[in-house]
Amino acid sequence: MSDTPSTRPPPRKLDPVILVYGAALVVLAAGLGWLVLTPAAPPATGRIEALEARIAKLEGRPAAAAPDLAPLEARLGALERRPPPAVPSVNLGPLESRLAVLEQRAPFDPRPIDSRLTALEQRPAADTGPLTTRVDALAGRQDALSARAQAIETALTARAEAAEAKLVAAEQAAIRVTALTARLENLERRLATAETTAGQVPALVARSARLARLSAAQAALEDGKPLGTIDDAPAALARFATAPPPTEAALRLAFPAAMRAAQEAAVPPSSDAPLAERVWNRAQGLVTVRQGDRVLMGDPSAGVLGKAKRAVEAGDLAGAVAALGELQGPAAQAVATWRAQAQALLDARAALAALLNKA
Repeated sequence: MSDTPSTRPPPRKLDPVILVYGAALVVLAAGLGWLVLTPAAPPATGRIEALEARIAKLEGRPAAAAPDLAPLEARLGALERRPPPAVPSVNLGPLESRLAVLEQRAPFDPRPIDSRLTALEQRPAADTGPLTTRVDALAGRQDALSARAQAIETALTARAEAAEAKLVAAEQAAIRVTALTARLENLERRLATAETTAGQVPALVARSARLARLSAAQAALEDGKPLGTIDDAPAALARFATAPPPTEAALRLAFPAAMRAAQEAAVPPSSDAPLAERVWNRAQGLVTVRQGDRVLMGDPSAGVLGKAKRAVEAGDLAGAVAALGELQGPAAQAVATWRAQAQALLDARAALAALLNKA
C-alpha cells in the first residue's frame, strides 16, 4: 500500500548558507593546496628584487571582507515561503558526505609560508660590487676595442687607397709595357729586314760589279777592243780577253773584198779547157740570169753572194753568215775567213747576252 501525502514526511530543506560556506571553503582549500604543493623556485641573485616586490604586493593586498549575507537571507526567506515544487526528491547524501569530509579536514597552517618569507627577508643582499667592477672593465675593453676597430678601419682604408693607387700605376705601366712591346716588335722587324738587306748587300754589290763588268765587256766588244778577264766566261768570250774582236763595221767594209774573192774563185781555170767551154764559162761569169735568189743562168754562187750582200747591208750579220754557208768549193774557201770572223762576233754576242741574263 502506497504512502499518502498525509503520511509522507516533509522533505528536508537544504540551508543555502551551508552551500555558500562550503563553496568558500572549497575555494580556500584549493588555493592553499596549490600554494603548498607548488614548489618554491630557487631564488636567483638577479631576481631577489622582483620576489620582494611580489611579496610586498601580496602584503599590501587588503584582507577579504566578510560577505554580506543579508541579500542571501532575504532570498532564502523568500524561498522558504514559496510552496515546494512538485519535483522528485533529490538525494543529498553524497553532497553531505563531501561536506563532512571538508569539515573534518585540518585547518590550513600558514606557518611554513611565514618561515619561508622570513628566511627570504633575512637573506643578505647580493654584493653587486664585483659585478659593477666587471661591467666597468667590460666597458673599458669595449672602448678599447672600438678604438682599435676604428684604427684598423682607418689603416684598411689607407691600405685600400694605396692598393688602388698601385693598381692604377700598374695599369698605366701595363699600357706602357704594351706600347713598348709593340715598338720593340716593330724595331725587331725592322732590324730583321735590315739584317736581311745587309746580308744581301754583298750579293748585290757582287751582282752590280758583274753587271758593270759585263756591260764594259759588251761596250768593248762593240768597239773591237779586248774584253779582259771575265769570271766563268765561255770560250767564245775568253778568246777575246786579250785579242781585239772583229767589229760589225769592219766586217761590212771587208765583205766586198771577200765577195770578189769568192766570185773569182767560183770561175774555173780555162787554160786547158776547149775553146767553146772557155767561151761559155766566160759568158756565165759576165751574165747572170736570176729569178729572185734562184740562178737560172750564170754562176750559182752569185745568187748566194747577192743574198749575203743584202743581209750585210741590212745589218743582218747572222743572215749573211747563214747565206755564205750555202757556198761550196773554192768560193766557200774564199769567204771562210770573213765568215769565221763574223761567226766569232755572233758567238761572243750570244755568250755575253747569256751572262747578262744570268747576272
